[in-house]
Amino acid sequence: MKAIELTLLAIVLLLGGCAKDEILSFDLDTKVNIYKDRGNAQRDSTTYSFAVQLPETVQDTVFIPVRILGNISDRDRKVNYEVLPKSEVSEDNYTLLPAIIPAGEFHGMIPIIVKRTAALTTQEMRLWIRITPSEDLDVGASDQLEYLLKINDYLTKPTTWVDTYFGPFSQVKYGLIIRETGYTEFGDSTLWFYILQTAKNALFEYEERTGSPMVDEFDQVIVFPL
Repeated sequence: MKAIELTLLAIVLLLGGCAKDEILSFDLDTKVNIYKDRGNAQRDSTTYSFAVQLPETVQDTVFIPVRILGNISDRDRKVNYEVLPKSEVSEDNYTLLPAIIPAGEFHGMIPIIVKRTAALTTQEMRLWIRITPSEDLDVGASDQLEYLLKINDYLTKPTTWVDTYFGPFSQVKYGLIIRETGYTEFGDSTLWFYILQTAKNALFEYEERTGSPMVDEFDQVIVFPL
């Protein structure tokens, strides 16, 4: 009887050990990627422009979304990342902050402080980052590990600008839209009518007040096609 009991105990312990090995292996295989939502125009890069911020803004924090493929954890897990050599950026313009996947979550953020300097008024800085393995997480798919952060202090055409709706891009026109609506990106098409009408109303008020049309940096009259 005792021999049978010992045999059953050994089987239970063996099965339990196998189960633990499987769980451990699954945890070790948990990978982290930059979250590149196909519906997001900024899935591969984003531009931070101090030109749309208040003059007293000297720094801000940009958050790059990441997510895991695998199990959630009951503790925070560290996400490692590095600046790639192909970056064209001064160390005066950024500070890398620690990144984690919070406990109980599939998603996290890579926080990067961007800093305003005089150089940004004439030159756009390009900061390439890449996720690297950490003691907690392996890296995921190779095409989802890099991200480009562009930093400047002048207005550039956003990736979500639609020429057929807003007309040809200019810094003056973009500045008008930002001042009147607060929007710097136009990925949500349900907002286009509001943005367009608000900007057109402001343009009309300007022309009524000054008696002349608003012109852009190319000396072209600001108009909206719709």
